[in-house]
Amino acid sequence: MRLYPRPKETINALIPFSSLEDALKSVPAILASGVVPTTVEFMGRQVLDLWEKYAHQKFPEKGEGFIILGLDAFTKEEIKAELEQALKTTTRFGSKQAVILEASSEKAQLIWKAREELLLAIQNSTPMMDEVDISVPINKIPEVLTRIEELETEVKMRIPSFGHAGDGNLHIYLCSDKDSKDIFAQKSKKVISELYKKAKEVDGNMSGEHGIGYARQAYFEDYYSQDYTNLLREIKKVFDPNGIINPDKIFPLK
Repeated sequence: MRLYPRPKETINALIPFSSLEDALKSVPAILASGVVPTTVEFMGRQVLDLWEKYAHQKFPEKGEGFIILGLDAFTKEEIKAELEQALKTTTRFGSKQAVILEASSEKAQLIWKAREELLLAIQNSTPMMDEVDISVPINKIPEVLTRIEELETEVKMRIPSFGHAGDGNLHIYLCSDKDSKDIFAQKSKKVISELYKKAKEVDGNMSGEHGIGYARQAYFEDYYSQDYTNLLREIKKVFDPNGIINPDKIFPLK
């Protein structure tokens, strides 16, 4: 185990872009520049519009796409140099003036409030909702978001999203709006299958944070192959021969 001292300096910056695609394209370049962020969050105008209606507040910055960049270091000079390098990199992708989020400022608190309430805002906008939590290589996020836009048209469903651009973990929400329960279930099955297909195509995973559980177990074996799933079953039998720990989760043992 390697223990690191706690950094003494931390900083967060909101970086606006003219498009969400440009914002996301900047993230691999930031990492390639040698900067190691503690946080890289992304959000677009679509979900921020929902938040503004939910919160009855205006997001304090203009732009179609945003990343929130978190950095830490041991000295002010180090953190200043890292921030300058990150911002210099994002200018290649058309970034606008960054907002430094001083923890005590009202603007910083409002921006973090918006980020933390995005899920509540989406839930508030629709009678029924489901979530897909795929994780993909960070340079493939724009490709996945393009597929989401296509599915919105193909299936006639609103599919807002946001997530963690630094590790490719996407939170994608399927909204029923005026659809009946049965129609929503049919559309959701189509969208979930297509998003898993896309995630597999770009060498991603079915889930980045929330696991598989019961809700997605029917997709697991097809995604990872029968051989791989059977291997996991055998490993589980070693530690749980009687099948009493989370029985049938992620998959039936038989």
